Amino acid sequence: MSQWLKWAKQLLILSRDGLAHTQDESDRERYHELHHIATDMLAQLERQTDEVIDNRLNETEETAQLLVRGVVFKEDRLLLVKDGTEGLWRLPGGVCRSGESPGANIIREIEEAAGFDVIPVRLLALFDRPDTPPRHMYTLFIECALLGEEHLTDVPTQNLGFFSREDLPEIAQTHHSLEQLHMCFDAHWQEADWTTLFD
Repeated sequence: MSQWLKWAKQLLILSRDGLAHTQDESDRERYHELHHIATDMLAQLERQTDEVIDNRLNETEETAQLLVRGVVFKEDRLLLVKDGTEGLWRLPGGVCRSGESPGANIIREIEEAAGFDVIPVRLLALFDRPDTPPRHMYTLFIECALLGEEHLTDVPTQNLGFFSREDLPEIAQTHHSLEQLHMCFDAHWQEADWTTLFD
């Protein structure tokens, strides 16, 4: 597969995910435009009409989406970032991009959301998320180690913080549950004795 074909398919995936999740009409228009551009590119690269490309995509069985959440501790305090939509707190992370490994995704997500450079060290849990229409999702909780405390990007400090188990702020539970945050603390304290959880 050519690199251009990979890029076109990645654009198509991004546009479809955006259309599935956005509630903003201006964003929806942009995702529709991105979708048309991606189908045009695929049609040119595969030398088929836009209609053929669209029909083939619509016939494709919907697959589950993968989410990553970064679990970063500093002196037994857990990194959380403030969600821009709800104004509540959550673990950094997001939907995996096509063509990137889960490790590469969580490194990028943490840098974008909190400005820190990290390295993934272990998988704590893989949980099913059936309550996320229109796409079924799985969430990976990946513990990461800080590679220094300097910020790589200009992230406002009021939008991130390290919290102890006893002083957790109000959580954006559309991203994960409070119980799952407590699971992160349990895994951190048990270290070598921890067994990856899944459902």
